[in-house]
Amino acid sequence: MQALHWHSCSYLRRVRELCAHLRPLEASTPAAAPLQARSMLARTTVIHAVSEYGEAWTTQDADRIAALFTEDAVYIERAFDRNGTFVGREQIREYWLRQICGKQTSIRFRHVERDLAIDATRPVAVVKWLAEFDNFREKRADKAEKLVRFCQVARLEFRGEQICYLEEYGQSVSGPGARWPPLDASEDELAARIRKRFKESAVAATCDKCQAPFASRSKLFAHLRATPCGEGVVSRPAVEPTAALCFTVSYDEPPRLQEVLHHVVGQHGHLNWAVPLRVAPAAICNRVAINVPKRMLADLPSLVRRLRERLPDVDVQGADVADRPFAAERRQAERYIALVPWKCCGASPVASSAAPAPTASAEHVGCPTPFASLEAARYVDEATLRRMAHAARRAVELKDAGWLKTAKLGRVRCSAQDAPRAAWCRVSISMRQPEPLFVNTLVAALVAHARGVLDGAALDAVFEGSNLPNLTPLPQQFVVLAGPVMTNFESKN
Repeated sequence: MQALHWHSCSYLRRVRELCAHLRPLEASTPAAAPLQARSMLARTTVIHAVSEYGEAWTTQDADRIAALFTEDAVYIERAFDRNGTFVGREQIREYWLRQICGKQTSIRFRHVERDLAIDATRPVAVVKWLAEFDNFREKRADKAEKLVRFCQVARLEFRGEQICYLEEYGQSVSGPGARWPPLDASEDELAARIRKRFKESAVAATCDKCQAPFASRSKLFAHLRATPCGEGVVSRPAVEPTAALCFTVSYDEPPRLQEVLHHVVGQHGHLNWAVPLRVAPAAICNRVAINVPKRMLADLPSLVRRLRERLPDVDVQGADVADRPFAAERRQAERYIALVPWKCCGASPVASSAAPAPTASAEHVGCPTPFASLEAARYVDEATLRRMAHAARRAVELKDAGWLKTAKLGRVRCSAQDAPRAAWCRVSISMRQPEPLFVNTLVAALVAHARGVLDGAALDAVFEGSNLPNLTPLPQQFVVLAGPVMTNFESKN
């Protein structure tokens, strides 16, 4: 027993020694890390931004959505798709005009706030929302309108109160197995539904008088028929059908058409121009549309006559009906004509006494008329004409390299004219002019090359630059819109 007791005491002493060695290690262990610092991004900032996003969407306010983003923001509608990525506030605004304002109606939006997640170390948040709207689809005939419902998740990066990066992913909610929730449902109900808990009836409608909830509108109507709540209830009046009333017009300066149309057809909305007035202040042919009730379209000649009486400075060439109004953001291209005096191009024509007499074109059947026989030969030399033509070709060849890329340049042609416009160079340009004076600046570059101010290398540098060149543009009164190129779903006249 004594030996056993001795061994037990030795064992205990050994344990105490080991614990003594462990205490310094225990004391040297660093203290528990403090709680993670507060997030760099406030939850209220994200909720406010998404709320503004939803308001801009439902009201189709392109300026409001643009104000939500920074000047250099990136908006990714479809990942790894150059046609679905928009860089800069102006591109985002143009996308919004084209997609939201141009194709969607009856928009409803719901931010699911309980699913908001915020990065603790960066100003980054992931949000989720539900949306439904009627979408217009091109080239679908009688199936052009489609109800769209989807659940969308977006990654947002913030700079201050504004969004500098948005990347969104959406999943369509359709098909026989889909159970689209009421967008005014509670957060708990949305969470239950997305987890496939459909046992509890959703509140699809509520009686305005007794505030009783109902799982469907049919049950609400049955309640209204069977109770005093339905007394005096009348069906919603039918929405009067409308159509796009289109006019073809010519003008020398932006017309007062909005004001006059309101006198002729009433207050039925704003005009939609095939080519915006700010880039086409003068036009040989432009198209404009306004939504009006169909009952007003019975006598189109009378409408045209009344417009002509009230607009003496505008040539109203005719009216017709289109499927939908025009929109500047949906236009594909337009053709402009610029007239430049040959003397401004540095022309050195042959002296009139030495110039050969013009020959009749009948003498050159099957052959091009010699330049010397044209009336224009009195005002321009052939070398200047060749330089103008060369500059026009280079503009088309370099159209995807620099500032002309945004204009979607098509054809550029320079030509001499016969009497009575022989003293003028005619420049025909096909482009979708994004801002005023793009056409005027392009013509200025052609003239600078014709005059010898820009040699070949300098001309290429002008076209390849990312910014509008520092050239004095051709005065606006020398440029006119010859006509828009209609898109395939807009009425052509």
